[in-house]
Amino acid sequence: MDCVHKNFSIKKIEKETLGQKFIYKTKVCSDCGAYLRGVEFERAYRVWLEKFYEERRDKFQVQCNLSGNLLLCLDKLLEDYPGINQTSLMRALVAVYLGYIDTNTVLAQELSFLIDEAVFASFSKSPKKRVNIQFKPKMMIEMLAIAEFTSEKVSKIIESSIETMMSLFASKDQKLKNFWENNIKKQLDIVLKAA
Repeated sequence: MDCVHKNFSIKKIEKETLGQKFIYKTKVCSDCGAYLRGVEFERAYRVWLEKFYEERRDKFQVQCNLSGNLLLCLDKLLEDYPGINQTSLMRALVAVYLGYIDTNTVLAQELSFLIDEAVFASFSKSPKKRVNIQFKPKMMIEMLAIAEFTSEKVSKIIESSIETMMSLFASKDQKLKNFWENNIKKQLDIVLKAA
């Protein structure tokens, strides 16, 4: 709780997630309305979120528009991962980008200098196909938080992440190939083994 006040009472709070309300009793500051999100709160929220996920998986799907060129490249990358489907690969690419590249300022800066704009443009500007990608609750909540922070749609965050990652994979540039092998492939292997 980010609050320096001392007047608390136990109250019922409502936290809206994907159009559903999580209701929980916790300490609420009488002065500013901040509420305590302690261990018990987080545990109850995770249990509620998992139940919500089981009942309404459709709420955890994001509809994205990806180019046919990109989807063909995804199929090529899938050759390295027998038994993994395209959706699982896309989820893994987003997880690696958001959790490993985007959070590491050194890697993100290196990538911004290396990215092949022509390859990226071929993925972002060519005719698009609509695909649905389903995410687990934790990742969906993280993407919603990123979307709120950046004022960007979740679908755009996902599309951009996949386009960037596939631009690395598809590039003929040796520096980008090295970046892929040294930074991305190891992380992608770890995520896909857990899938």
